[in-house]
Amino acid sequence: MAVTLMIIMGLLVPCAGAVTLYPGYGGDDGTSLFRPNDTVLAFEVWDLADIVPGVVSEFGMYFAGDEPVSRIPIFDAADGSESKPKAFLGFGQGVVWDIEDNQLQSVFTPQAGAIGFYLQFNDGLVVYTEDRLNSAGSAVETLPSLAAPQDYLLVFETTAVPDASLAIEAVSGVSPVPVPATLLLMASGLAGVMGMRKARGKGRV
Repeated sequence: MAVTLMIIMGLLVPCAGAVTLYPGYGGDDGTSLFRPNDTVLAFEVWDLADIVPGVVSEFGMYFAGDEPVSRIPIFDAADGSESKPKAFLGFGQGVVWDIEDNQLQSVFTPQAGAIGFYLQFNDGLVVYTEDRLNSAGSAVETLPSLAAPQDYLLVFETTAVPDASLAIEAVSGVSPVPVPATLLLMASGLAGVMGMRKARGKGRV
């Protein structure tokens, strides 16, 4: 099947399900949740709602374990007229600040723990970074920056729109939360190393 590519703001934007090629970023690392720094920056790279009449989208975050009640908007319909919306997230103050308009975007109660991100459309479709919350055919690729490990591209996709990504959002100041399978592999690796050390120790007696 031919891969359709769109050149969007210097990035290669493939259709959903295709191999992603984003200069400066690695492949999808499967991250679902993130640990935020006290300050997180976000900016929108691409949003399908900006070019399709009648389509309205909202990009935001939520605290893990409290979704979808805690969905906190970062960019909403009012930001659609801006070419590159930017926002400042202050987790100490509990605020989302619209950098372009220099005004308060959202407020939230600061919480400890991990966060996830979402993209919502006016037709009811919501795509989360956590696969367990998504309907069939929806997913988010999480691409770490090769130069700055705390910078990520979030590529929202659904098979309902096969010709392009729904949106690409960039976030800076977040650390990936290891998935349980990764933790299990790490624990198994440590157990193996400890076992080898014990075996070597016994052989020296």
